Amino acid sequence: MKEVINIIFAETHRNLGIPDYFFENYFNKKQIRYAPKARYAIVNILKDVPNLKCVALPSYMCGIVPKIIKSNLKNCKILYYKNNLSDLNPSLYSFKKLVKSVDIDAVIVPSLYGQAADLMGFEKFCKEENIFMIDDAAQSFGSKLLNRNVGAYGNSGLISFGPSKPLPAHMGSFYWSDLDNNTQTIQDINFIDNNLRKLSFVLFYFQRVKSVNNHLRKILSYLSAIIDLYPFHANGYRGWESLFYGEIIRNKLVESGKIKIELIKQIESLPKFKNIIVHTDLKKINNLQKFVFSCDNQTKNTILSLLSEHKIPYLSGYNLLNFAKDDPLIKRNIFEIPIYSNKIYSNKFIDFIEETNEI
Repeated sequence: MKEVINIIFAETHRNLGIPDYFFENYFNKKQIRYAPKARYAIVNILKDVPNLKCVALPSYMCGIVPKIIKSNLKNCKILYYKNNLSDLNPSLYSFKKLVKSVDIDAVIVPSLYGQAADLMGFEKFCKEENIFMIDDAAQSFGSKLLNRNVGAYGNSGLISFGPSKPLPAHMGSFYWSDLDNNTQTIQDINFIDNNLRKLSFVLFYFQRVKSVNNHLRKILSYLSAIIDLYPFHANGYRGWESLFYGEIIRNKLVESGKIKIELIKQIESLPKFKNIIVHTDLKKINNLQKFVFSCDNQTKNTILSLLSEHKIPYLSGYNLLNFAKDDPLIKRNIFEIPIYSNKIYSNKFIDFIEETNEI
């Protein structure tokens, strides 16, 4: 354990960090920037959009995004468009309908749960309508659409790191923008920023150590939540962060995922589901992290009982940011189940899926 702590806190001069050319190539050789969280990357991008009066967001996405926009861009109005029921990604049809009724200056298009949204369609339409498009690949690092990386479409894009992201580092986001005026330069990190990041990093990994008891895990979770309230505004990262980001990227891109591949085959061999809608397109996702499905209110309690019986961990989906009567998600209960490369867990998961199919 002592060696692990020493590695975490070591300032390293070895060339093990993230090579600049990696992200330059990933983003089609654009100038890349760093922000401590994806929410700040979005704000940094929007601050450079001239005469920004209105930005469009899908009604199903991370709820912190509209809050951070409102607090940092007070004169910017937020309007919402709907998501597709099939894959939960932003609906181009709904966005086009919104544009017909009101002037939109910018749109955020997140590709959710590792599945690429209709980025080509959004890109083409935004170009025609002169709308600034942000390709939000916070949940979809590594995914591709017609040989282009998700995050490299539109006028700007970003990828992010976090506990439930394809890159599970403690915090951080890389982004680019056609309107990059060097206004968001990398700043030196102050004493508080640096040490809170170190604490956040340690808490992130200690919460995931199997030997940590539940009581201590809850305390660590509360500490993480408190640290999350701190505004990490400095657009820079230290050597110890660079080291771990680099290693995480290498490991994720090289990982074979044989058990996950076998799990996908087993799921695909099952009969079609009757009372749930599966939103995860297993054939399209390069880096499977979660199995996402939804059910109606009548089936919800049965699903919860099965999850508990098989000891399957899960998260609820996002809360809708806008409640329109005709929104296809308004009566759906969304479940996110993590997929682990573990044979025992995989067998439990298949048992759960088979029983769900018999409801």
